[in-house]
Amino acid sequence: EFRRVLFRSIVQLLINSAYSRDFLVHAVLNNRTTTLELCMKLFDDFLSRTVDKQGNTLLHLAAQYEIENMIQFLLNAGSDPRIVNVDGLRPADISKKVKIKHIFEDHILQKQEKMSAKLKKTRKQVKELIEVAERQGDLITRQEEYIDKLSHVILELKNGVTDLNHPMRSESSRFFKGSEDCPVSEEGAFEAKRGHSHP
Repeated sequence: EFRRVLFRSIVQLLINSAYSRDFLVHAVLNNRTTTLELCMKLFDDFLSRTVDKQGNTLLHLAAQYEIENMIQFLLNAGSDPRIVNVDGLRPADISKKVKIKHIFEDHILQKQEKMSAKLKKTRKQVKELIEVAERQGDLITRQEEYIDKLSHVILELKNGVTDLNHPMRSESSRFFKGSEDCPVSEEGAFEAKRGHSHP
């Protein structure tokens, strides 16, 4: 544990010192992925930091020295291949080696495919949510219509409207005749009302 803490402290000092570039070049050239992973944990912006006056990042250095496994490691770790240095060059522009350029092209293509698949999945989820919302909306509308009809019936019964020809009877007649959800018949409702009124 002491060695680990000491190592972390040394790395922090080196990264923030004038020897930062030499330290990082050494790590890149010698494939010190463990050291670089520690630096990533210590500094949130480590991969996007410039390591020299030319504005190069670690990915620029890896491309400059044409270290394929280090380029792949940095890309997988989250290095942005779109960052340009002071000369306007991206990491892929620095190396003339065709295989190096293919690594960057493949990485960009894979990233685009992942984003496309993620977008497709998101669209599918949104479509499903819209369909559920529409079904819920239809159900709520039907429930509101039923409650509205039921409210009219309750109001008519409360007002004692029993004349079938009474203008207020139209709603309750339609409700009792047309509703499959209500088990109470029109005659049963009136008999229940009479029985309650004349014990």
